[in-house]
Amino acid sequence: MPQWPMDQAGAHRWFAVEFNNEAWSIVESSPRLPDQIDQMLHLAHAALVHWSQVGTPLNRQRALDLLAHAHAAAGFGQLSLQFAEQAWQLSLETGDGQTPFDRAEAHSTMAVALRSAGHMSEAEEWRGRALQAASQLDAEDRAAIERLLNLPG
Repeated sequence: MPQWPMDQAGAHRWFAVEFNNEAWSIVESSPRLPDQIDQMLHLAHAALVHWSQVGTPLNRQRALDLLAHAHAAAGFGQLSLQFAEQAWQLSLETGDGQTPFDRAEAHSTMAVALRSAGHMSEAEEWRGRALQAASQLDAEDRAAIERLLNLPG
């Protein structure tokens, strides 16, 4: 087998970051054209693949959060909920290894996914938890969580 021509771990990390950032840009945009939705989903999945090669469980949790939000934005509520549940499980396992933003984001991911899947009362409970967790954040991070909770999709 030929030798890999570059730093493989560095390449995985670069693609993970780039695909993650580009996917989040589309998640946070509105309205989204059909080709943007496809691109958003492909980028989010690719980010998870690359983080799975070189990242930590927290990187994987963040990538699953992105996948849940992307699928909610695309109108795939059940898939969104599946990814959110995986992210929540990693959040529980990661525990104190998370930042306060990660904890708030984990709650917001569940709220968004539950809403997307049509579980409105549960979604409202998780929304309240997300806002409570976000109340511990600085104004910029709190606004980011609130923005995610209010995205259409």
